[in-house]
Amino acid sequence: LTLMKLRKYSEALVTFRAAISKSENKSIKYYTNLAQAYEGLENFGEAIEAYTECLTLEPDNKEIFLKRAVAFSELEKDEEALADFRRVIEIEETCREGFMGCASVYFNLKEFKKSADMFERALELDGIDYFTHNRAAECYKFLAQTEEQLKHTHRASEIISK
Repeated sequence: LTLMKLRKYSEALVTFRAAISKSENKSIKYYTNLAQAYEGLENFGEAIEAYTECLTLEPDNKEIFLKRAVAFSELEKDEEALADFRRVIEIEETCREGFMGCASVYFNLKEFKKSADMFERALELDGIDYFTHNRAAECYKFLAQTEEQLKHTHRASEIISK
């Protein structure tokens, strides 16, 4: 892990691969470390494979689904990212990050109604977030819903001025 802190991702990969090959009991920690090293090298395809291996060991691990969803997003694999963010919400109905992830993917897909709905769900969980209000306002702008847009723009301004 010291190699990761020093951003020596290639060296870390060698270490993590060796640990995995020597271990009889495959641990989610080994594959998570491997995935994070791949992410450090911006090799998101390999990171996804490592996170997928984690999910074979712990199929309901919310954090791993979140990390894999972000890796899919980095590769602009929106449908796969969306599926993982949705799975996060199935695992934990109050996971704000799951709603935020869905909202961002829908926004990228220009599905502004679905995006706005997901931002609203995230705001139900934590309404004191400038970014979420601002992004919701953008959705409502594209949907030509001026009243909702102004409501979120105003709330974002209130938050930033505190």
